[in-house]
Amino acid sequence: MEGLLWRLADLVNNSHDWILAESARSGLTDKELHFWVIGLLGLALFFLIQTAVRFLSRWGLSAVSFVTSFAVVLATTVAIEVEQKIMGRGRMELMDVVAGVAGFLLFSLIYFLALALWRWLRRLWKGGRDAKRSRS
Repeated sequence: MEGLLWRLADLVNNSHDWILAESARSGLTDKELHFWVIGLLGLALFFLIQTAVRFLSRWGLSAVSFVTSFAVVLATTVAIEVEQKIMGRGRMELMDVVAGVAGFLLFSLIYFLALALWRWLRRLWKGGRDAKRSRS
């Protein structure tokens, strides 16, 4: 995991240096570059997420909530591992992230199965009650 983070950091730093070098002739400062680059990347990310949410909304709000929760859980577990490395309070390991995400997936599965069972039982109960009323 540490190697992956170093490669990502190198990619970001090299991209930053390249953009800074290429834009030197335009006279933009580092802050102005952040304004433009992050602003445009953020807008592109918005359009990507908007498309994904519209697609997921076909399956209901729970699908959107699940994917959003998954993204937050993943980001949080990676942040915890990075924090442990920075603070020297543990080892930064990819398997810790995998274990945390697996826990989220398992508990989500249990929740969705319980919800499906509850809805099925409620439909059976309401269906039986409606059948008794129609016979009267």
